[in-house]
Amino acid sequence: MSIPVAFSEEYLDLDNLPWIVWIQLQPDALPLEYMDNLEKYLWERYPDFANRWEELQAPLPELSFERTFFTLSAGELAELVERQEQDKHAAIIEPVTLQEFFSHYLLRVPSGEYAAFVAEALQGLDHIFARVQVQVPLPAQPAGGQPYLGGVDPIKDTAGINVRDVWTAAGGNGENTVIGVIEQCWALTHRDLAASIAPRRYPQVQPANDSKIQGAVVHAMADVGILAASHNAIAFDGIAVGTVIQLISSLRTKNGANLHGVADAITVIMQLLPRGAVLLVEEQAETLWQGSVQLTPVELVAAVQTAIRAAVNIGIAVIEPAGNGGIDIDVMLTAGDSGAIVVGACADDGQRPSRLAGVLPSNFGGRVDCYALGEFVETLDINNGTRSDYGGTSSASAIIAGAATVVLSIAAAHGRTVTPPELRDWFRQPGTESSNPVADLIGVMPDVSALIANL
Repeated sequence: MSIPVAFSEEYLDLDNLPWIVWIQLQPDALPLEYMDNLEKYLWERYPDFANRWEELQAPLPELSFERTFFTLSAGELAELVERQEQDKHAAIIEPVTLQEFFSHYLLRVPSGEYAAFVAEALQGLDHIFARVQVQVPLPAQPAGGQPYLGGVDPIKDTAGINVRDVWTAAGGNGENTVIGVIEQCWALTHRDLAASIAPRRYPQVQPANDSKIQGAVVHAMADVGILAASHNAIAFDGIAVGTVIQLISSLRTKNGANLHGVADAITVIMQLLPRGAVLLVEEQAETLWQGSVQLTPVELVAAVQTAIRAAVNIGIAVIEPAGNGGIDIDVMLTAGDSGAIVVGACADDGQRPSRLAGVLPSNFGGRVDCYALGEFVETLDINNGTRSDYGGTSSASAIIAGAATVVLSIAAAHGRTVTPPELRDWFRQPGTESSNPVADLIGVMPDVSALIANL
């Protein structure tokens, strides 16, 4: 059954998104009100900032501080904080306060050169700014069969998440769980998607000649296919076909212009997701790190880490790609535990899986909790098609999100509530180790059938 899609008339010009300098204020520097144009407040309070700001505005007269969390009102953000306090479910993640939400700001700049100029100027004011980070306009999205659905093959020594055997169990199709998916833009009319998919109105776009829009649309279709392709004879089977999917875009509109704002998107979709839901944040950050651009987990952006913690603390299991940079992320993620399940990617080489390298190399490290297949993944494509070349930590994260949805749904059918910290612990333990765990550092591949056997 195809989905009726009302396409947006707005054309997303992804080539003209701004560079962003993300700012987190020190607690002592917070104003009484969360507001745009913060520079006026800082100018009056800090003479050294006033001098620095004059230097910055000389080449950038339109430069201005904007709220990072701008879609929700201050009252709605306060409600998210209260949900953490009301929902006592043995969370181990540090709660997010309203003041922490209010500490995050952004500056839009026209180029990488200006972004570096602004960041360098503000980083010296560490009594005002706790963190200053530069983000590239939009990270690149990665471009047979479904071996990842089965268990360990004793002949080929390949591994999957072992989910097929549990589809007949109560809750085995994910019907007791809601999953949120954060993507950039999408067009989800496909004969192999059921009407339970709940796309938002913005920013659905017709697949266009613009390669970035085309790539974003194809990426979203691939993820939703892994999660929810109908169990029929048309193409192949989604992992959690019975779940309800809520979609939201990381491309946000503020003051009449678009920007890439994952943190804001997370706070908005949190309002739509109940306790026990799954949130797949299909994003990675492309940030300046020690003088070079690196593909990193999106929570390296401080505001995103804040938003993820809030989601976890209200009972939402967050699934996050480790990123396709081929780097050890442990030295980067120093802001504390976000509570997300961080997913690495393995190769499909016909042998026991090893960390994915080459074109889409998986990030790795002790912070990576588990992994799934990262190349030659078959899923849906636009125009009612299929593809067998989806990969990277994106495909791996969609697979793990499907596994999480099924596990939580079966647990709910048994009257069991599984908290996000518990689920992460489960996904870290039983499963298939990679060929060289000490070197690969991508955790284990979860075994869904083994996990639910103990419910």
